[in-house]
Amino acid sequence: MPRRPPHPDLGRLHRHPRRRHRQPPAPAPSKSPGAEPLAMVAPYPRTAVNWRQYGLSPAQAWQAEQRLVLANQRRPLSGPKATYSAGLRISGILRAVRAGWIGNRRWGRQLHGHRGGHAVKRYRARYLQTLPRLGAEAQQVQRDSHRKQQEYDQRPVDAAPPLRSTRPWEDQGPGVVWNLDDLD
Repeated sequence: MPRRPPHPDLGRLHRHPRRRHRQPPAPAPSKSPGAEPLAMVAPYPRTAVNWRQYGLSPAQAWQAEQRLVLANQRRPLSGPKATYSAGLRISGILRAVRAGWIGNRRWGRQLHGHRGGHAVKRYRARYLQTLPRLGAEAQQVQRDSHRKQQEYDQRPVDAAPPLRSTRPWEDQGPGVVWNLDDLD
């Protein structure tokens, strides 16, 4: 029996391009006398960052500025390392604009699950370092609650419950009387 051909819509899923799709670099402005007049060259947009010094074209500068504004709106930078983080943010935006990743759905899609199971490999050591401290704290809580329960169980049967506190936020444990009217 002959095989059925694959569904035409699924054909694009089976193709996997091996090369990166990048935007071509912006042409450098020429200073020759025969170059195009200044009126035809697109002006650089007014931006917070001087994108021209990084070698971006006006269109790329506009793209980069839009990304920077969006990033600052979504997650404003503050604190002692704000300038350092701002530099990292700008360098990441520069890299994305130069590589043509902005608006590239294919590149964004390939990031899905890109750690590939290495999350445990990266963070396991840090997690294992915190476990002994957490275990010791849990053991101490368990010992304290066990000791309090034994103290409560060993008191005489006809004795009144021990008065530790009338305020529930100070000492909570077995035998705590929160209201003195309950002793009658």
